[in-house]
Amino acid sequence: FRTLLYTEGMSSFYRGLAVSCVGTTLRGGIGFGIFEGLKTPQLRRWTSNSPIIQRFSIGFFAGLLSTVASYPFDTVRRRMQVWGSYRLLTTQESQAFGAMQPKYIKNARALSWHIFQTEGMRGFFKGMLITLIKTPISTAVSLTINDVVKKYL
Repeated sequence: FRTLLYTEGMSSFYRGLAVSCVGTTLRGGIGFGIFEGLKTPQLRRWTSNSPIIQRFSIGFFAGLLSTVASYPFDTVRRRMQVWGSYRLLTTQESQAFGAMQPKYIKNARALSWHIFQTEGMRGFFKGMLITLIKTPISTAVSLTINDVVKKYL
């Protein structure tokens, strides 16, 4: 904590916050939009005894698409937070991600451009498989519970 505070300043604790806010807003907007858009009129009215699995399935699909759409923002945020502005990369990291210089990590735009130049579009989606296992399920549960609670309000 102290080392980070003294070497990089107080702003180092907020590195990637703006990118995180954009990604979270995008994920939520897409998720809710798809979830509400794919519901049939019956599911919207709650007049039928439709099984919860229908809502869960739509929520899973919404979570899947919103995760894929927002994952590049998560990649940029994660790299900004982990790498820091002055950290030297190991040889293995340099081979995997390109020779990072502090100027590439100063802001999200510079880091995004560096990722694109050194790794291509695939670089923005590294590690997404694990996220696709857990996030759509949690999104489906959250959206379904939200829908069930709205029924009783």
